[in-house]
Amino acid sequence: MINSNNSIILHDITILIIIYDSDEKLIFNLESLRNFKILVIDNGRNTELSKKINNIYPNIRIVKNKKNLGFPKSVNLGLDLIETSYALLLSPDGKINEHDICKLRNIFDKYSNAVISVPRMFNNNNYSAEYGLLPEHSRIKRSDFENNISKKLDKLYPSGDICIFTFLASIMMINKKLLNRIGNFSEEFFMYWEDMELARRIRLNKLSMILCQEACAEHLQGTGTKKNIRSNFIKEYHAELSPLIYFKVDKKSFFIKKRIIKYLFRIFTYLFILNIKNCIKNLAKFSAIFYYVYLK
Repeated sequence: MINSNNSIILHDITILIIIYDSDEKLIFNLESLRNFKILVIDNGRNTELSKKINNIYPNIRIVKNKKNLGFPKSVNLGLDLIETSYALLLSPDGKINEHDICKLRNIFDKYSNAVISVPRMFNNNNYSAEYGLLPEHSRIKRSDFENNISKKLDKLYPSGDICIFTFLASIMMINKKLLNRIGNFSEEFFMYWEDMELARRIRLNKLSMILCQEACAEHLQGTGTKKNIRSNFIKEYHAELSPLIYFKVDKKSFFIKKRIIKYLFRIFTYLFILNIKNCIKNLAKFSAIFYYVYLK
């Protein structure tokens, strides 16, 4: 039963989903979202999945890209197409119900400087604290005592709404007007760390990201894309490249030279013992470093 207030909220939210070679579990997750406008950005390798979505949910709009644009660029494209004031960015491996979506939307009525609201996250019924410090803050050396306290805190439920430094871009409600004011997601990234960079800009602009204690959702991390050689290569490549871009690492630094040597050594070592999986993994990392130093 939808009360009148929630009915108004439903019409002011569009759910945005970015897919690439995604799993069919997404189809079942869409069932609980029938009352919302939904926009799917298809970055490729989803032909059968897109057909099934269209057959079951004809009201869902699917935009097919000619090539994989990457996550941040696809999100920005989706936000430009969305006409509602708020967008729920939902990962294909995420699940949230209508009630909790409305709770996330209500955060913006309580906190006028909130750009993003996020729920408490669970992974296979286990609480998953997907929030934390900005990467540059987490590099501060801590004692064992401090590290143990931090781990214990990560397992505790927040007792109320809290302002957080960062959050994974898996499930987040976005105030489009405020996000647009600070420049949306950075398209300098292809995938990974774009959420960290955005969180940094949110704080620099004295805006906030709020964890809504009343809302919860499920995120089965790493299951949104099928696992194969292509997808694993892309993930390893950008997992190596993105932090270099984020920290603006000096291309002539000893750090870069050391990693080039390390990955070259591992490529030939794993190839020699016919460990193809780890050979490809290190080839992806080496390729990312090479691109960053010589082609970017």
